[in-house]
Amino acid sequence: MNYFLTVLGLLGIIKPDKFKEIIYNILYIMPFWLWGILFLSLAGIARLWILAIIGLLFLFFPKRKIKKTVELIPKISNQKIRIFIILLIIAIWILW
Repeated sequence: MNYFLTVLGLLGIIKPDKFKEIIYNILYIMPFWLWGILFLSLAGIARLWILAIIGLLFLFFPKRKIKKTVELIPKISNQKIRIFIILLIIAIWILW
């Protein structure tokens, strides 16, 4: 799992525009309630409480607000994406 996230993160560092497009499309492929169930199951496997919180948000947060938030992804600057991904990769390797 952490290798997949690392490769996806490296793609985000090298080509942040492509990364934003991939994340945006992935979130719209499945319904939000299915994402909630997926995050809750990952939280059970990985024992990370942040995944459980994200899963509960996807399950119980109003769908129109989630859609508005997802539509903000392409507007994020490339520098902020790179900084976030570097911090995320460091956190993944420390916590794993």
